[in-house]
Amino acid sequence: MKRFLATHEYDALLLAGLCRMGADEATIRTLLAARWPLFDQSIIVEAQGRGLSITFDDVQSFLDAFVDKLDVEPFDARQTCFHPDMFDRMLQWLVEHGRGKSTLTGSLMEQQPQELRVMLENSTARAGVN
Repeated sequence: MKRFLATHEYDALLLAGLCRMGADEATIRTLLAARWPLFDQSIIVEAQGRGLSITFDDVQSFLDAFVDKLDVEPFDARQTCFHPDMFDRMLQWLVEHGRGKSTLTGSLMEQQPQELRVMLENSTARAGVN
């Protein structure tokens, strides 16, 4: 199954890496929070950074499925803002429905799950994240 980083995993890895480079933790947390909500091209870029290559057609498929369940007006993939929980749900939905492709990083996470687990344990312990 395709592997991508959830928001809390991605943030923990970024925080640990940037702290290791000497950046101030409070500043890093502010910068990480400032990227939300995601919209337009930032949706594609964020997914790429987490190990999943997606298109606006993929995003639109998720939104269309979401709209069908709620019986509301359609959403446009380029004009919809995503908060962290919804973004994680979208990535999971895309994987479950065979959408998106693994990036090189995503493939490495799939091929080396033990190394990823160790990295995540170390970074979440450093970042104080569960």
